[in-house]
Amino acid sequence: MPKVNAVVICGGTDTRTRLTRQCIESFYAGTPPWLCDLTVVDDASGVDMECLLRELYGRFGFTLVRLQPSLGGGFVTNMGLSIAGGSSLTRGEFLYHSASDFYFKPGWVVALLNAWPTAEAMGIGLLGAYSHPFHLPIGERTSPIVRREMVAAGSWFMRWSTWEKYGPLNTHNRGLYVGSEDTEFNFKLIKAGVGRGTLWPEMVVHTGRTNSEGKPTLGAEHMPDVAGVLIE
Repeated sequence: MPKVNAVVICGGTDTRTRLTRQCIESFYAGTPPWLCDLTVVDDASGVDMECLLRELYGRFGFTLVRLQPSLGGGFVTNMGLSIAGGSSLTRGEFLYHSASDFYFKPGWVVALLNAWPTAEAMGIGLLGAYSHPFHLPIGERTSPIVRREMVAAGSWFMRWSTWEKYGPLNTHNRGLYVGSEDTEFNFKLIKAGVGRGTLWPEMVVHTGRTNSEGKPTLGAEHMPDVAGVLIE
């Protein structure tokens, strides 16, 4: 069985099909199939996204789940991870959670797996391949890992046992912490003394300067252009 079970979430009002295509195509271009499988959850995104995902499903054969009507927020993450995780007998050792506005650099999952022993030695239980510009580093950088205050859910890598212990996301508190349930999940880890960190250099690229509702994302002004990667 694959060592990592990955989930990509397509937001309920998201019409950014070009970013979703780039996300999934880059995933398969840069991911050894024996290391990582993929589940894509479409939260009632609309006809254009549905057509795109059916095309990509035909090419790559990932697990595709389409929700109707939209559930939104942490409900989708919880459901996606529940489906991807299957049973303890069939799942891998790790999970990876992403949104559809990310680009995967070649070797991203190998970099995470190679860094994991160092992360655990540092007391880190949640590792990201990307760092949100608002999530400040803690202390000095220890290559290949930077300790962080928090890790954004657009790039979450952890053992399934960590998710089982501290998940699922608390959807009742949506909007309580900067409008996101993933912030509260980070707070749970902080309270439990579980470290958070990200790879350095980063191995995935956030490509969405706007969110699924067309509004600027937090920190969009700090997002650099990356050669060969569509960012919009």
